[in-house]
Amino acid sequence: MRQASHSDCHRPAGGLETGFRKRQGAATTTEGLLRDDRTIYVVENDPERSLVKTLVVIGPSGCGKTTIGTRAAEIAGVPFFEGDAYHSEAAVEKMSEGGALTNEERLPWIARIGKAIAAEAPDKAVLACSALNLTIRAALRTALPGEIGFVLLDVPPEELRRRLTQRQHHFAGAAMLESQIAAMDKMTDVDRVDGTKPPKAVAKRVARLVDDL
Repeated sequence: MRQASHSDCHRPAGGLETGFRKRQGAATTTEGLLRDDRTIYVVENDPERSLVKTLVVIGPSGCGKTTIGTRAAEIAGVPFFEGDAYHSEAAVEKMSEGGALTNEERLPWIARIGKAIAAEAPDKAVLACSALNLTIRAALRTALPGEIGFVLLDVPPEELRRRLTQRQHHFAGAAMLESQIAAMDKMTDVDRVDGTKPPKAVAKRVARLVDDL
């Protein structure tokens, strides 16, 4: 398998459009829509997007998404995309203060990720993204250009807290963890990997999931 180089870790370019539009109306369960009590968010499909297969490494802050995702991408020989790099400055500021983003605030972020992967990934990719609830995972399934799988790095809350007290220079700190844990659903639509195992072993397991896409 091709070894991914450092340049394969992708960061956003400026000027990416959101890829979503919104309209007022009643809530619906139609696949591909995000909704709240007031607005339906409709994904603007791009017919020229390539059908890239993406494995999304998910979980709350401190579970190891970036560390494991980067290593797994290198093993599988595919590019790695850091979801946090596509947040707006306003979103980063809010999360730095311990606030959680609403689904509406996440929509432009998800669309930017989807456009970047469609434009830059050749056939497969690994994405690090929290994706803690089914609504966001449904939005990712629509925004990303092709087949998508999710793997949760399963780490107990006490271990997450310990890791975050040691982490520096990242906007998602210990203050944000409790809201993330509260937001997590049962994760019945994802694969699970024990995130407390040695990183090398976890990365190899995740890389096999990339190969299986």
